[in-house]
Amino acid sequence: MTTLYLIRHTQAEGNLYRAMQGQWDGDITPIGRKQIEKLSEGMKDVKIDKVYSSDLYRAYITAKLGIADPRGLSVEQDPRLREILVGEWETRFFGNAFYENPESARLFMYDSEKWTGKGAETFPQVRERMYAAVEDLAKKNDGKTIALVSHGVSLRCFLSKVYGVNLSDIETVPICKNTAVTKVEYVNGKFNVLFKNDFSHLGEYNPPSWSSAEDVRDVILNPYTEGDYYTKCYAEGWAFAHEGSLEGFDPNLYLAFARTHYEDYEESILRLLIKETDIGLVDLDTEKGKENNIGWLSFLYLNPEYRGKGYGIQALGRAIMTYKIMGRDAIRLNVNKKNKVAIAFYESYGFHTLCQEGDLLLMEKSLHKLV
Repeated sequence: MTTLYLIRHTQAEGNLYRAMQGQWDGDITPIGRKQIEKLSEGMKDVKIDKVYSSDLYRAYITAKLGIADPRGLSVEQDPRLREILVGEWETRFFGNAFYENPESARLFMYDSEKWTGKGAETFPQVRERMYAAVEDLAKKNDGKTIALVSHGVSLRCFLSKVYGVNLSDIETVPICKNTAVTKVEYVNGKFNVLFKNDFSHLGEYNPPSWSSAEDVRDVILNPYTEGDYYTKCYAEGWAFAHEGSLEGFDPNLYLAFARTHYEDYEESILRLLIKETDIGLVDLDTEKGKENNIGWLSFLYLNPEYRGKGYGIQALGRAIMTYKIMGRDAIRLNVNKKNKVAIAFYESYGFHTLCQEGDLLLMEKSLHKLV
């Protein structure tokens, strides 16, 4: 008999940004680091002989810090434990998928057996991959207790085969929470589930579920044809950062900058929407700092009624993912020293102040992973 603890990775960037991360290898989040600590504490009395993980960072670091390191063990990375490859949806917001391809998105979420995507794996393919991998590792460790850290869809696919149910049976095979633990035994060629999706260790670090109706989508903003909207947003953002004053604001100058950004990289300026409703925009200057491998966030704006509701991190997340894909080492921005709300927001997501120039703080976030 082999005892297995199947663990979903901790909160990662894709989870936080509401993006399809699939096999995109992003970082974990500040909450994710706390979740790993809680996982380690919750499993401190569990005897583990061997630790395995997907070779994607979010799973590996969960296995290393949460299970292996406290026991003086190493982590064996196995690409068979990876998350589903979602092809052209990789790093796209869920909001884009639901808006642009509603039937495909519906199948992905609720009738997974039928879903297909360009350049993607199917759920049945993942089910066979995962089951074969877990069974192989169980056979190799007969008489031992092992921990396997994998991913939400992959674990769900595995459990659907164990239970013998269709993936549409969401009650029997839910998506496990980040760092949730499922315990199974492998006896005489058969898996038995002892418990599943146990996230009781998380406590306050269990973020609430997110409704797909609230998902942000992004579309390219053309500052030549949508200049009025861009300058309207910039004027409101300027006033908010300068205690209601527009002194020093030159709409033509900032629009000219935006057009340069757009010419340098067409996806540098993105309009943010929920369904048909505009909620803000993000503007990247992909040339500034390029010589030092730095990405520059020129402007991030949310309409006032959408602030403080969790949408800002999706806008910031788009900037971070863009520069990570470009291979930049860090992302920088300027913020007015009086804009305490914005400073606190950026600091909460890993930015720190490098220096102050007049009324502006220069802030930076490293884009390198924890380990």
